[in-house]
Amino acid sequence: MLLVTKGAEGVVVCYRGQVHHFAGMSVNCVDSTGAGDAFVAGLLTGLSSTGLSTDEREMRRIIDLAQRCGALAVTAKGAMTALPCRQELE
Repeated sequence: MLLVTKGAEGVVVCYRGQVHHFAGMSVNCVDSTGAGDAFVAGLLTGLSSTGLSTDEREMRRIIDLAQRCGALAVTAKGAMTALPCRQELE
């Protein structure tokens, strides 16, 4: 799995020989510090629950989770202030 995050332009995922494009999420960006870290945290959380042998539907769910984490992280000043907890993502 190879991912390229492009901020507001979304994410490109190369997975099992296919390229998938995910649109970005529209949020009011206050501070982008920590957005990538939050994205990766969401990605790893999703992968830890399913593993790399996921099907396309599950992979889309994992990327959605990662994108929501990154999007929420930019809504407040500072790297830790807006990091979401699991309840905020459900």
